[in-house]
This record gives sequence, C-alpha cells and structure tokens, in this order.
Amino acid sequence: MEIKVLGPSCVNCLKLELSVAQALKELGREAKIIKVAEEKEIAKFSESPPILLIDGRMVHAGLPLPKTEKIMEWLAQRG
Repeated sequence: MEIKVLGPSCVNCLKLELSVAQALKELGREAKIIKVAEEKEIAKFSESPPILLIDGRMVHAGLPLPKTEKIMEWLAQRG
C-alpha cells in the first residue's frame, strides 16, 4: 500500500500524517507514509492541500482534516 501526504509541510500536513500513522497502528498494519512537499507535484491536483493519496487515489483534500476513524475506513477499503 502506498500512502502519500501532499502539502507544503505545514502544521495541518503534519497532523494528517500523524492521523494516518495512528490509523495504521490501530488497524495493525504497516505502510510507509511518503511526504510530498514539491509544489510541482501538489499542483497536479486542483484541490487544496493537505491531500491524502492511498494507492494513487485521492481520498481527501483540504480542511477540515478527516478523523482517524475515517482514515481507518479508507485504509480498510484498500485491502
């Protein structure tokens, strides 16, 4: 499973990354969380950061940030 957090390394990006890590822990799963801060990569999406991609599919963008429980649902759907 590939998980990416796209954003300019702001507080909200860090919070989203920590929520993803917590969701993985609660599900008993391991995955590498890739942080993408390059404007060129972020600009490929028409949405506002932070952006969460799971296996290349955008599941969330912008604020408010999703709750850990919602992230767990997305992760569970990806097998």
